[in-house]
Amino acid sequence: QEITVALTALNGNLTLSVRDDGTGFDPSEINGGGMGVDIMRYRCDKIGAEFQLRSEKQRGTEIRCTLSTVRAKP
Repeated sequence: QEITVALTALNGNLTLSVRDDGTGFDPSEINGGGMGVDIMRYRCDKIGAEFQLRSEKQRGTEIRCTLSTVRAKP
């Protein structure tokens, strides 16, 4: 029924999160039936960000993409 999208900046990291209150699923049971999660993971990787997926049956799903905004010194 509800989807929350948030963009936060904290401690040198920029995080985009998308959370729902849906039925959730077991992430280990992703069987390649769709491309959605793979595409999100690929896009995070392309910008050097960390991808996280958390989901529990009957408790919803949250996906996060976290990018460090701190640049390494040469």
